[in-house]
Amino acid sequence: MLEWTVGIGPAVAPIGTILHRGQGLSGKIMETGRPLIVDDYHRWEGRATIYNGYPLVSVVGAPIYWGKELLGVINVNTDSVNAYSQTDAELLSLFATQAAIAIRNARLYEQTRRDAVIKAELLKEVNHRVSNNLAAIIGLLYAESRFASSKKEHAAIEDTLERLSQRVNGMAEIHSMLSQSEWSPVRLSDLANRVVCAALNVLPPNQQALVQVSPFPVEVSPRQAGNLAMVINELATNTIKYALSNREKGHITVHIATEDNDVIICRYQDDGPGYPEEVLRLEHHNVGLYLIQRIVTMTLQGELTLTNDNGAVATIRFKAEEKDRT
Repeated sequence: MLEWTVGIGPAVAPIGTILHRGQGLSGKIMETGRPLIVDDYHRWEGRATIYNGYPLVSVVGAPIYWGKELLGVINVNTDSVNAYSQTDAELLSLFATQAAIAIRNARLYEQTRRDAVIKAELLKEVNHRVSNNLAAIIGLLYAESRFASSKKEHAAIEDTLERLSQRVNGMAEIHSMLSQSEWSPVRLSDLANRVVCAALNVLPPNQQALVQVSPFPVEVSPRQAGNLAMVINELATNTIKYALSNREKGHITVHIATEDNDVIICRYQDDGPGYPEEVLRLEHHNVGLYLIQRIVTMTLQGELTLTNDNGAVATIRFKAEEKDRT
C-alpha cells in the first residue's frame, strides 16, 4: 500500500491517507511501475472514491524508483481538463529520479545518525564499565597496600603495590582522556601534560614538581596514545621515586617535535641525579624501564635513548600512523 507523506496545495488528500495497490492513480502506478495521465479524474473508471469532492480533474503521476525498489509515487493535479501531455509525464519522471536520489540520501543519513547514536551509547556504557573496573582494582590495591604497611617485613610488597596502584591510576587517566575525545586522535602535548600531572598527584603536600610541556600540534592515534601514556606514566613514576627522593621541589620538561614529517620525537627530562651507567647501557632494568623499552620498541616500533643532561633524559622516536600524519 501507499501512504500520503507530503502534500502541497489545497487539492490533496490529508497526510496519512492510505491507497492500496491498484486503487486510484497512485495505486495503478504502483501496480504497473509506469507513469500515468488522467484527463478527467472524476470520470475515470479507476478513480478512488476517497477523492470524491476534491477539486482535482487532470492528474499526472510517476513512480519513484531506486534501482528496482519502488520508493513511492509522485502526482501533480489541476482543476482543468486535459491539462497534461506525455511531455509532462516524461518531465515528472525525470523529477522522480532526482527525488529518488534525495530520498535515498535522506535514508542513508538517518541510518547513519541512528547508528552513530547506538555506537555512542554502547561506547559510553563500555567506558563506564571500564572506569568502574579500574576504580575497583585501584581500591583493592590500596587496601592491600594498607594491610602490607602494617607489617614491617612486607615493605617490599608495599612498594610493589604502590607502583602497581600508580600504573593503574595512569591507565585510568588514559582511559578517561581517550573516552572524552571519543577515541579520536589526540594532541600528544596535551596527553603528556595530563598524564604527568596525574602521576604527580601521589606526592605529599611538602613536595612539588614544576611541569613544562612544550605545546606542539602533532596528534597521535588512540592506539599510540594509550601506549605513549603508559610510557610517560612510567617515566613520571621513576621521577617521583628517584629524582624527587628527599627533595621538596623538582622540575620535569617534555619536548615534542617531528622529524622527516612522519617521525615524532618525545623528549622527557627531569632534574634528578640521572640514570646509573648500567641503565644508560640498558644492561640493568627495573620493571618500569623494562615496560618502557618493550612498549617503545615492540608496540610503537620506535627507539628509546636514555641519556643524562642535568638529570635523566628519555628520548622516544616513533613513526606516526599513516592516517594520523600531520
